[in-house]
Formats: sequence, structure tokens, C-alpha cells
Amino acid sequence: SQKPRFDTGRMTEDEEAALRRAHPLIAQRLDTWRARGRRPHKRNGDLASRADCLTQLQHIISRYNRLPRRSSTDPVERKAAEWLMSQKPRLDAGRMTEDEETALSRAHPLVAQRLDAWKARGRLLRETNAE
Repeated sequence: SQKPRFDTGRMTEDEEAALRRAHPLIAQRLDTWRARGRRPHKRNGDLASRADCLTQLQHIISRYNRLPRRSSTDPVERKAAEWLMSQKPRLDAGRMTEDEETALSRAHPLVAQRLDAWKARGRLLRETNAE
């Protein structure tokens, strides 16, 4: 399935375009995913996209004084929540660079707490699996 790649921003614009050309039903499905607020990151613009997502995340946190919620009726908040949650698999898989992790942690103390909790859970799982 390509949906996880699309949701986490690992699908490039070129890959999306190739899928769209493959069949009209696939193009329709991609349109549905995009309408829900998901978009692929640009291969050459990934750092700008990440910076934009961090800025939006900071804006949402300062607006609501809490982390964004995926259940929110505000589509901007929902998108920020989805982006934040998409960072956990990257962290867990070791695909997040040290600079990315630092920037995420510095975005806001609430984000730093969430990141620390993710890392603690990951350590606990690794220790449990090692036994």
C-alpha cells in the first residue's frame, strides 16, 4: 500500500505523478487522501516543508496551549497533529536526524515532553524484547 508513504510524507511528487498516470481510480484515491489534508513532501523542499510544519505546530500550541489533536474540527490543527504523529515512526526507525530531533524538541516544551515519552517507550520496548 502506498497510503503510509503518502501519509508520512515519504512519497515524492514524481512518485505521486507516476501513480496518477497509472490509472484513473488511483488518481481518484490520491485526490481523496489529499482532500483529507495529507500531502507529499517535495524531495528538494523537504527542509522548507519541515520548517513550515514546525512553525505551524508552534502556532497551534500557542493558540490552544496544548498539543494539536487529530480529532479537532480545525483542519489546520488536525494537519499539525498528523504531522507530529508522523514523526514518531521516523524516530522509532532511526530515520530522524539529530538536527531534526533537536529542532522538534526545541519547537515547544510540550513537544519536547512528547518526544521524550516516545524515546522512553522505545527504550522500554527494546529492553523488553532483549530479554
